Amino acid sequence: MVRLLSLFNTSSHNASVCVNKTEVGSAFTDEGVYINEVIDDSRDKLKGIQLKCKFQDTARDIYIWDDVWKLKFTERSSGSEYVFKISKTSGEIRLVVTDTGIIIFNDSDEALSIFPVEEHYKFYKMFFDQGKWVVKASEN
Repeated sequence: MVRLLSLFNTSSHNASVCVNKTEVGSAFTDEGVYINEVIDDSRDKLKGIQLKCKFQDTARDIYIWDDVWKLKFTERSSGSEYVFKISKTSGEIRLVVTDTGIIIFNDSDEALSIFPVEEHYKFYKMFFDQGKWVVKASEN
């Protein structure tokens, strides 16, 4: 069982998270929200967590669901699917929504990914700069 612990929003638009069609948290630009919800592992994407946000100038409605060792992101409108392999079926993830995509922080694997381009970096630096939340890939 994978748990979505929190959502940080550094994009220019609002982001919200729904579980069973009920909003459990939302974040404006440069805000974060504590979610602490289990990502459904019944292999049914409609029972997963729903993320509503906007990046790459497109509104997104994304289901996040657990499909046995894979964390899947499925866009509702286009049906596009992105798969991230996870080494455990337990753990916590944090999401950061940016204007270019979503960054996934997976505590269990100590690996981080960017959706939708699936770039993998070992480390990220997270800090505040002039009152704004910054997430940056490490050089090392």
